[in-house]
Amino acid sequence: MQSRLVLFAYLFLFVSINVFSITVDEIMNADNYLFGRGEDSSYRDAELEALQNLSEQFSVLVKSNFEEDAEETNGNVNEYSRSVIQTFSSAFLDNTDKKVIETDDGFIIFKYLPKSDKERIFTNRKNKVYDYASRGQAYLEDLNIGLAMRDFYWALILLKSIPCYDSFVIMDDNKSVEVNLKLYLQRKLETILANISFNITKEEQLSNCVTLYIEADYNGDIINDLCFKYFDGEEQILSNIIDGIGIINLPNSYYSVNDRFVISLDYKYLEVLQKDPLDEEVKALIDIVNPGKFKNRKYLCKDRITKSHNEHMIKTNVVDLAPGSIDKKRMNSMLEDIIDAIKTKEYENIHHYFTEIGYTQFLNLMNYGEVSIYEQNFEVDYYNLDHRVQIKSIPIIVTLKDKQKRTLLDKLSITYEDGRITWISFALDDSYMNVAIKQAAKANDLKERLQCISFLEYYKTIFALKDAFRIEQIFADSAAIFIGYVSKNQEVPAGLKDAIDVQIGDQTIIKRVTKYEYIDRLKNKVFMDNDCVNIQFTDHEIIRRSSSRPIYAIQLHQEYYSTNYSDEGYLMLFIDFTNPREPKIFFRYWQQEHIGEEKQRSIVPGDIRF
Repeated sequence: MQSRLVLFAYLFLFVSINVFSITVDEIMNADNYLFGRGEDSSYRDAELEALQNLSEQFSVLVKSNFEEDAEETNGNVNEYSRSVIQTFSSAFLDNTDKKVIETDDGFIIFKYLPKSDKERIFTNRKNKVYDYASRGQAYLEDLNIGLAMRDFYWALILLKSIPCYDSFVIMDDNKSVEVNLKLYLQRKLETILANISFNITKEEQLSNCVTLYIEADYNGDIINDLCFKYFDGEEQILSNIIDGIGIINLPNSYYSVNDRFVISLDYKYLEVLQKDPLDEEVKALIDIVNPGKFKNRKYLCKDRITKSHNEHMIKTNVVDLAPGSIDKKRMNSMLEDIIDAIKTKEYENIHHYFTEIGYTQFLNLMNYGEVSIYEQNFEVDYYNLDHRVQIKSIPIIVTLKDKQKRTLLDKLSITYEDGRITWISFALDDSYMNVAIKQAAKANDLKERLQCISFLEYYKTIFALKDAFRIEQIFADSAAIFIGYVSKNQEVPAGLKDAIDVQIGDQTIIKRVTKYEYIDRLKNKVFMDNDCVNIQFTDHEIIRRSSSRPIYAIQLHQEYYSTNYSDEGYLMLFIDFTNPREPKIFFRYWQQEHIGEEKQRSIVPGDIRF
């Protein structure tokens, strides 16, 4: 204890020397300092005024770096530089020293920094650019094309806000040579957009519209996830690709008078930025910097329909992940019967394939909206898991039963045990299984990773069905549950501070609730006020957090839709799989921005288990 006190005293002395070794006069008269002065009766307002003055001086210092960018936007270099530097305000607050003089009328505050130290102001944003570039490449390799384009584009926006950005380099994809970072990001976007292909595989005439069944690939590989828009004659409609397939609904009146239809690929994610910004810095810069325009339009032509040779053919594959065998002929027969039942709505014909719980769950999903089969060729995989077979994934079209009448392309995942179907869920896209199998080869934990995926599908499904009883069961009684945004004055366990406070920043507000407050809020507000709830996950990370116990941190990019509210963000769950039949969430947290692995690891499971 005594040694700690001595160390503290030494550190305090060291800090004091640095803080008080320079006077206000020296700051104001030295050529090697930038400073801003603020005066007000309010301490906070005086500090903000000082920060604003310092920001203006700083923008003058670096404006020569932005002359070319100002010309691109037809703007004045002084105004352009000032606008860009103002987006670094939080960095100024965190990284500059200050002098405070108390007066009879309030406070005089000087914010200052050495000119030679200006580079550290940009360090966080520079690191963020490289993080986005790295994540974009990882998404591209996993064929999550939409998120890959978004991260490359946002990296480019952030990059162009940093002085001397043209000097930044990155290793090329072969890790063999350094290349200019700006050109790397631009070429990534151009290459991705150029190599995305769409084709119509079927058109289906309905009473008042035509449904076009489409396929999408990237360099011949199936795209896992992609957002796009199309024009239906009246407005832009947002739609999506899941595992290479999608649909477009066009009114007969519009379809009949047009020979081709435009698809716009969303690489900017502007609507997300404006409504529920996943990155406040990108949002602040989106109308300031000009990262360039990229060709994002594709065309679907009526006379180029690639019709299948076999109408509605289902291809089935067996993936052996455990000892045992699958009666593929029997499984195929069952699958055909289930598909026919969904098409004809004659569900009692397949009752014998299910347990009672499984059949009730199947009916619940069929009543979730207007459900129909995706009427085109698709593949279904049988994952052999010893005593259990996971059937993934039957594509369906769901029109929600609410005032929005939103149409979704989704998939079903079936759990088959001991000769019967015991459960059915809305499925995640196929990439989740592919990534889990690849990662498990290194971590030797395939069983646990597959449990994580099954759990996430269960989680997605019980929220869609507004099943508060089952939601209550999956949370530990002592779970740490955060809804909304985190505030620094919120009482947070010590182990969470680095991951939450630093990551989110001063302006973010969150409410921490108990499990029972959370469930009550779901039952009596969220579920009661909304006819429909739908969750889509488009990205995920599964990280083992304990060497002795099956505890996993799972982070997901979540698109949440309900009748009266929608948002996007990152959901993080800590789950204990010690009892594999009753896994428990003991930490639940949502925020707008991605939480990096380093920040996740600063959350110690022992700090949040009560």
